[in-house]
Amino acid sequence: MSGRTRLALSGLVLAVVLAGCEDPVDPPDTLTEAEALALFKAIAVGLELLPDDDVDPGSVDTMVACPHGGRSKVVGTASARQAGDTLKLALNAVVTPAGCKVSGDGLAFTVDGDPSMSTGMSFDIIAFETVVLGGGIEGKVKWQLEDRSGECAMNLPLDATVDLSDPENPKATGGYKGKMCGHDIEFDITVTAGEAADLRVASDG
Repeated sequence: MSGRTRLALSGLVLAVVLAGCEDPVDPPDTLTEAEALALFKAIAVGLELLPDDDVDPGSVDTMVACPHGGRSKVVGTASARQAGDTLKLALNAVVTPAGCKVSGDGLAFTVDGDPSMSTGMSFDIIAFETVVLGGGIEGKVKWQLEDRSGECAMNLPLDATVDLSDPENPKATGGYKGKMCGHDIEFDITVTAGEAADLRVASDG
């Protein structure tokens, strides 16, 4: 074997050894199922994405302050129309959080749009006794939880019905059910009694 060949092989072996000594690439941080549910609660409550029939028709272009710092831009449209004994309300908006600090189930998150979330809500208020909710939330955000960070895609359709026949004891069934950060999650809604037929839908905690 010539000296040139021996040198070339040495270089090959050296290259293989160096390649084998490289640090492995750390996998991206992920959230557990419980943490994913906590993040959804934090976003839904903190960015006011839960259903609420107190919406003025027209264009929506506003900046929402996040509970613990940061902000979120909301751009969309709201509509209202009457069809017989049914009042139909709808809200469609793109939500883009920026350094938005929210919390859920005792966990504090910072979220940013990646690039944003889309929320669509429909309310069919039938004879002021039954409310049928539809729509949902989908999109993607970047999250930070203590020293961990990552990305979270979501697709959570909303399907719920609220019985207001007894104003002092409204009852809700259903809620959000879908994918959050790669996990299958469900989030039931609860309703608190308000003035007259005013509907307020809130987190179940």
